[in-house]
Parts: sequence; structure tokens; C-alpha cells
Amino acid sequence: MANTFNPREPNWMGVPKPLLVGRTGRVFITSDTPSWFLRWIYRNAMIRQIRDQILGFVGIKPVRVTHFSGASHPEAVAVARWIETVKGYGVSAT
Repeated sequence: MANTFNPREPNWMGVPKPLLVGRTGRVFITSDTPSWFLRWIYRNAMIRQIRDQILGFVGIKPVRVTHFSGASHPEAVAVARWIETVKGYGVSAT
């Protein structure tokens, strides 16, 4: 398992040195919260936490996020569309 940060080399604020600098990320999120509600009411709190406080902390930047909503009881057509979207990202990453 690779180390993600080095607590023995903190910056001037005491934050450990990130060790995954230069890497990028792609996150897929499923939820029941509509995208507009997540953005305007929650101010993208879940996305900001994953992108900035978790992945950004260890140096992974930029992080692209794709949000699929209506995940509790999705229609088969929606699930097929989500799968095609994820496949597209997978093919373009290789």
C-alpha cells in the first residue's frame, strides 16, 4: 500500500506533505438528492469534502465529479445511461 502523505514533513501550517501530487481523480457519486438541490441548498458539501478534504489533502488534483441522482429506485433506462457514461470515461482514460 502506498503512502498518501508524509506527517514528518509538514508545511508551515503543520499540514503533512501530500505524496500523490501530479495525479488526477474521477469520482462517481450516486444519491437521491437532485443535482440542483445538492448544488444550491447543500452547496456541494459532499463533493467539496471528497474533492478537497480527502483527495486534495493527499495531492490528487484536479478531481472531476460525476453525480447520478435518483439512485434508490432508478429506472432501468437511467441505470443503462449511467453505465454508458462510466464506460465512456473508462475508455477515454486508457
